[in-house]
Amino acid sequence: MITNIFSYFSLLILFITAVLYCEKKLKLKIFKVIPGLTFIYFGGMIGATMQIWVLTPELSSFIGQLKYFLLPMMLFLLLLKNDIRDVFKLGPKLMGSFLAVTASIIIGFIIVFVALKSRFDADAWQTFSILSSSWVGGSTNMAAAQAGLGVKDGSQALTYAFLMDNLCASFWLVLLISVAPMREKFNKFSGANSDEVDKIISQIHATAAKNEDKRDYEFMDFMLTLGLGLGVAGIVLVLGKQVVNPGGLTDADFLSGLRSFFSGSGWIVILATIFGILGSMTPLKKIKGTDHVGSVLLYVVVGLIATSTDFSTIDLGQ
Repeated sequence: MITNIFSYFSLLILFITAVLYCEKKLKLKIFKVIPGLTFIYFGGMIGATMQIWVLTPELSSFIGQLKYFLLPMMLFLLLLKNDIRDVFKLGPKLMGSFLAVTASIIIGFIIVFVALKSRFDADAWQTFSILSSSWVGGSTNMAAAQAGLGVKDGSQALTYAFLMDNLCASFWLVLLISVAPMREKFNKFSGANSDEVDKIISQIHATAAKNEDKRDYEFMDFMLTLGLGLGVAGIVLVLGKQVVNPGGLTDADFLSGLRSFFSGSGWIVILATIFGILGSMTPLKKIKGTDHVGSVLLYVVVGLIATSTDFSTIDLGQ
């Protein structure tokens, strides 16, 4: 049983590297059905359940603090390569479809929660919130929602969300892969025409490839990525927790209602997102490797959350 913090973190990074190597380099067929992130989810949770590492107060504190510091850096770096202006190029039809699907997911969660609220645990709203955020925007959204809502690592609310997210996502992915060859038949049956959408997406990819910096990855690219990521993370941590909502706001404070609407952690997520969106519309988006470092941080953050989630804490009697 591992209790040393360095040994735990080394094992986590080794495990994540092994999963990604098998997915990216060996290209095993199983990863066409179950993505590597799902293996990291379940591998981390199984390790915690089997107590390969012991979640001592010191280790739990390390996991929480590291995730707290890495999350805003991750959000900022991942958003730098995603110019928000490209989204509007998709056109009103695709944008409308996306918004309709997003609304249907959120409304569906609300209906189910309200209908069965009396049978749920008091913290069930946290599970529904985290799960809906993941289904709308993926694992990045899930990590951001957990931090913004202040859901504790290892809580039953988070464990249920992880479990349902991975089970449902795996079955859904298998279904999509199975019916993918029937795309043309379905379009003919429903009268849908995806040619225009395919053309717009191809144009966006072509523009991105044209604007991509063809030079080799350099030392200063990594330093700029590291410096900017850590710098922005440090700034939003101060702004969110010490300026916007330091806690204990009163009616006499300036815009206290707005500032207290989100917790300090919630403002950190919002501010990191805003910095990333604004940065994506500047020359900062041309820095090579920011998306790669952001993706590494995403896998690490997911691993940190998963390794603090113990299946044995689930109350099967509920």
